[in-house]
Amino acid sequence: MATLLERLTKRYEILKVIYRNQRLASEALSWQWVSRYYPASCTIPFTNWSASPQLLWHLANDVVVNRRRNIIEFGGGISTIILANLLELEGGPGRLVTVENDERWAQLLHSNLHRTALQHRVELVVAPISPYAPETDRARVWYDTQVLASRVGTQPFDMVVADGPYGGLCTQARYPAIPWLQQRKMLDHNISVFLDDYDRPDEKAIARGWQQAIGIPFEPCGKYAVAKSNSDFQVLPYVMTAWR
Repeated sequence: MATLLERLTKRYEILKVIYRNQRLASEALSWQWVSRYYPASCTIPFTNWSASPQLLWHLANDVVVNRRRNIIEFGGGISTIILANLLELEGGPGRLVTVENDERWAQLLHSNLHRTALQHRVELVVAPISPYAPETDRARVWYDTQVLASRVGTQPFDMVVADGPYGGLCTQARYPAIPWLQQRKMLDHNISVFLDDYDRPDEKAIARGWQQAIGIPFEPCGKYAVAKSNSDFQVLPYVMTAWR
């Protein structure tokens, strides 16, 4: 007869399998939905470094439902094409500022934007990683702020997506994004902030710091987290579960 510990262990292993299958099904559903906004002619690779399909779906929902029209993303890729295409489909004024530190990756983005005739929607900013002088021990390096200041303009952003720079550069490498924008009064009062890789300790610490800075709590959504103003509609993507 199995002991209580053996039964609990078996139940735990079963629940792990259910959860993993649930996540896989949800990501497959997310990509099926959001891929309609990803032109077939694009050649940007989908890798383990890419934003998850659920995050891409969440971004797309937010753009459409909450009418995001002035977006900045730190770290570009598939999200760049999808966001630019959504702005184009929605029509009217709308721009995306994409900040990248790697020139080769930025060139790949540039060529894909031109191939899909979306280049007029995106300000692609190549800002090398440079020494940064924060007030605390966070982020000893970040994007070159002189380059950013000369390229991103002064209009407040209503969506911020932080998926760069590479988290291994230093402690809390992505932290400066919100303080830098806030200092320049470039955060709209009606805003959403997406922070990828929230499953890492550094990103959890970043979210706590940003929450104190902007006064909006972050909601964990699996591998990413989002903060949104109270006037926003709820746009969390549908998540499949084993009990529906």
